[in-house]
Amino acid sequence: MTSTNSIVANAMAAKGVARNADRYEEKVFGSGDVKASLKDYGRGPGYAIDVFTNGITSASSWDDKGKKCISDARATLAAIERKASALKQAISWMEQNAKAW
Repeated sequence: MTSTNSIVANAMAAKGVARNADRYEEKVFGSGDVKASLKDYGRGPGYAIDVFTNGITSASSWDDKGKKCISDARATLAAIERKASALKQAISWMEQNAKAW
């Protein structure tokens, strides 16, 4: 559970980043598990997609139109999908075999 203090601290930090950036846009997806950000501090735009799941890395870059960020995010999605498929198979196997124990 996230404490109220950390929520307030995060909100204050986001406000500070927004004020200091020439451009700052952010959107949260899902149940807050994924956050996409566009930032520009005057040295060119930065792109970030943060995935708040243990063991999953986030994607970010200062590349042209965020191409590297998007590529990294697609690779992360492919890894998640592979793990999800394996997890579904494991659950199915467990359902079939746990009854015998």
